[in-house]
Amino acid sequence: MKKLVKSVLMLSIASLAILSSCKKEDDNATVTDAKVDVTVDPASPLEGGVVTLTITCTGNAENNLKSISVIRTGGSSTTSKTVLSTSLTGTSSSKIVKDTLEMGTYTYTVAVAGEKGSPATKTVTVTTRSLPKQVDVTNATPLFGQSNGAGVNSHFMQLTAPHATFSTSTFAANKSNVDLAFFYGSTNKATLTSPSDATMQGLYSGLSWTGANTTSLYKTTMTSAQFDAVATANSDSTITAMAAGVATWVSTVNLLAQGNVILFKTAGNKVGLIKVDNVTGTSANDAELNIIVISQK
Repeated sequence: MKKLVKSVLMLSIASLAILSSCKKEDDNATVTDAKVDVTVDPASPLEGGVVTLTITCTGNAENNLKSISVIRTGGSSTTSKTVLSTSLTGTSSSKIVKDTLEMGTYTYTVAVAGEKGSPATKTVTVTTRSLPKQVDVTNATPLFGQSNGAGVNSHFMQLTAPHATFSTSTFAANKSNVDLAFFYGSTNKATLTSPSDATMQGLYSGLSWTGANTTSLYKTTMTSAQFDAVATANSDSTITAMAAGVATWVSTVNLLAQGNVILFKTAGNKVGLIKVDNVTGTSANDAELNIIVISQK
């Protein structure tokens, strides 16, 4: 009898040990975390447009979905905004978030939690594009060499409407509007410069250049026909795309010839194109450069 009791007791202890071991193994079982995937359409929307985030949430048989949140930061706001916060059930779910964006760069942080394990997170960034704007196009406008009719003829120009031109005698009263200057050098023939360019300033002696505007220039490979197409389209989209791709701007472009096209960016961040319509003369005394300007309104 004692042996029977002892056997039953030993079996009981063994059973408890096995159950305890199983429970411990279950407690330490690896939890498969929830997963999240996000697609963005369009990748770069226009300002004022709508971006759509399609969010796919995935749990598993041992870890049902519990909740999702989407937080937006960026743009003109310094505070974050919760654009979605809701509970989830089951092992799979899809959510669509539509958001209207102004100009700027926005970051969306998506977090999906399961009933167990760590939340799944994903961050996507969206940068909006500015709406195309109409452009102003000038007629052919003459600029003259530094010694050609000084005080009377136009040597300087405003690159935005009304695209006024200025002589040395009218420069002082209009310095804040001057975006471009022309000179004809012995080696740097037919040259357009920023008002901040030191070489040009030295050729127009007697003028005060303190506070002169800084205009950025870039000599493009655009053809005359492509320039005309931009004018016909009456849109700045081509110009802004070109400007965004310029790695190095300069303050002067020289040795200009008929058909050359120069991209510019003013001190006020207006961009546009200058086409050389014609060049005549062989010195500072008789040089004349006719240009056509396309500028943002």
